[in-house]
Amino acid sequence: EAALAAATPIVSDETLPAVRKFERLFVGIAQWKTERKDLMLGLIAVWLSDGNTIVREQVRRSATARMTPVLAEIVRQGQADGSFHVSSPEHSAEVLLALILGLQEQAVRVFMAREARQISFEDAVSTFLSYQEALDRILGLPDRSLQFLDDETARFWFD
Repeated sequence: EAALAAATPIVSDETLPAVRKFERLFVGIAQWKTERKDLMLGLIAVWLSDGNTIVREQVRRSATARMTPVLAEIVRQGQADGSFHVSSPEHSAEVLLALILGLQEQAVRVFMAREARQISFEDAVSTFLSYQEALDRILGLPDRSLQFLDDETARFWFD
């Protein structure tokens, strides 16, 4: 909730195009997490345990309820200005959020695999590029239009 609150002014900025809002929203959330790395590492240690299945589902539902309207607003803007090519901003926002929540869980797994040296840095980055490509396609954008993971952040978490 705090990460979303920190990123909310981005959505309200009428000078930003929809593509940049979409990126900045998630870069802002990632930055919030990066600034709290110790907290995030503490959460990662227990997040994937079977005992937290119910908590994970509750967080997923809460995030869906809070984020879907925010994403729908951005998608509506992109549809209106012709940058996003979707048939329904609301349904597209739901699909985007499902993919993004999956990405967050995958990011934890990639982090743990990288810490255990089971995958390379390049494989970790490639995982995120695949999600970016999928998000581009859902929004009807040219490949590599969205950029969520810059080199500095990738190296901070995965190198």
